[in-house]
Amino acid sequence: MNPKKRNKTPLLLNTWAGAVLAGGESQRFGANKLLLPLPNGKLLCQQVGDSLRPHCEALFCLSNSLPLRGFVRLDDWQAQKGPMAGVMSALDAMNSEWLLVVGGDMPWVTPELVEWFQRQMVPESTRPWCGLSTGGLEPLFSAWPRSITPRVSELWEKGIRSPRSILRALDVRPCMPPSHLGGVKIVHPLRSINRPEDWDSLLLEWKPSSQPPQPTD
Repeated sequence: MNPKKRNKTPLLLNTWAGAVLAGGESQRFGANKLLLPLPNGKLLCQQVGDSLRPHCEALFCLSNSLPLRGFVRLDDWQAQKGPMAGVMSALDAMNSEWLLVVGGDMPWVTPELVEWFQRQMVPESTRPWCGLSTGGLEPLFSAWPRSITPRVSELWEKGIRSPRSILRALDVRPCMPPSHLGGVKIVHPLRSINRPEDWDSLLLEWKPSSQPPQPTD
């Protein structure tokens, strides 16, 4: 049974499940980056999980070993088939109307950004939404209506396995984060920690706060 808890976000028009995708092997980083400690005392994966916690009634983690309290661990729909297999597992497991997917290595995603993104959805939408950055679509920050699950499975069975390819086949709605949110300037919030130099940059930007760093240039 899925864990249920009170959705603390007022006036949302949809019910939400959240999923942290954390099934990668961190090959470019050289170690399990999701267990790295941040200056605020949280692990990288916990920072990401906490961005979903206030706004989702069900919480899933696609990983075998991450210490995410209150998250239900799911196996990939098919092993070793990439992030889309994790999305499909969460779509299959949830009872909510929408699934919000966040990569486990995206510490600049905040609860405020999650709530803003959720508020862009409309109840009758049958299209996925995806975060947009200067580099294009960011599938590891995306929203999927439950109604689209059969179509996703159909594309998968046809051999379409790339999240970007599936999103485009489903007429995705790209969504660029705002430049300011809650009076705070947001710069490139959909970045990921992929290499050691990304981690070094994060530590240089981080300020003594529970929030992720937001560089000013």
